[in-house]
Amino acid sequence: MQPQVREILAPHDLMIVLGSDPLRMSVYSEVDPLPDGMPMVQIGLGRLGSGKNFPAEIALKADVRETLRALTPALKAAGGAALDMRAKIGIAALASKNWTAKRAKLVDQITMKKDSSPIDPDWLALQVVGGDASKGHSG
Repeated sequence: MQPQVREILAPHDLMIVLGSDPLRMSVYSEVDPLPDGMPMVQIGLGRLGSGKNFPAEIALKADVRETLRALTPALKAAGGAALDMRAKIGIAALASKNWTAKRAKLVDQITMKKDSSPIDPDWLALQVVGGDASKGHSG
């Protein structure tokens, strides 16, 4: 998985980690999932995780929700209209690649196999976890 994670992260210039241990991998790989030189900002209540596996430019021990509630207006004010437009363009470009979009596409592909005989194992698993793609999450 590390090469795939590295490839996904490579086009980006900053990793912001909110309330989790970044890039925890369970199987060893010679490939480091974090691209060389990518700065990381960590925000969370965990005392032991910040900067443990990967160095953080900023590691802030704080409640994620409250920090984002305070930080968002400050970033909007500091960034101005140009950065707001850049963010909107970036979000639009990622819309077809995000987890929800990928999941919806996969659910649609699996749903086409619902009448397969013998039963398609992916379709069966989808029924067990709740296959409604409009929810955007399950199992």
